[in-house]
Amino acid sequence: MLAPGGRLLAAFHVGEGEIHRDEFLGRSVSFHASFFEIAEMKASLEEAGFLIDEILDRRPYEFEYPSQRAYLLARKPWRPEPPKNRSLVGLKSSS
Repeated sequence: MLAPGGRLLAAFHVGEGEIHRDEFLGRSVSFHASFFEIAEMKASLEEAGFLIDEILDRRPYEFEYPSQRAYLLARKPWRPEPPKNRSLVGLKSSS
């Protein structure tokens, strides 16, 4: 749970699909990773109520897995955002 005003930094590999590795640096491991498109991650965070402050992406360094990286800095609003696409037509006043 993230407190109102709290910040979230999401770091991920950009792309589609998944990878699995059983070996890393000569050792037995069980590693599974999923790739995401930047627009997909942004939309998911916004749908969850986060406000996106910044999006950065970069190419991999020479020694890294050859995929683009992305970083989304988001925050939970102090107050919930009003619902989108809701019409007030047909609501009766309580006065």
